[in-house]
Amino acid sequence: MHGSSRSRCLRGFGWGLTEQHLVANGASDFLVAALSDKGKHARSAVGVAALPMNAPVEIEAILEIDQ
Repeated sequence: MHGSSRSRCLRGFGWGLTEQHLVANGASDFLVAALSDKGKHARSAVGVAALPMNAPVEIEAILEIDQ
């Protein structure tokens, strides 16, 4: 794997909660722990009212994988 270039974390929250970035930190920490420097990436964290299938978190990532 060459690493990740970008990830996005969507978190379903109730009104007034503003710490979406803290939820996304776990995904970022995991990628860096698993891939070392190759896991470093640009990231966005967004809070939404609801996600499909009532999921609490959705993480989207673009990764380049060696064949």
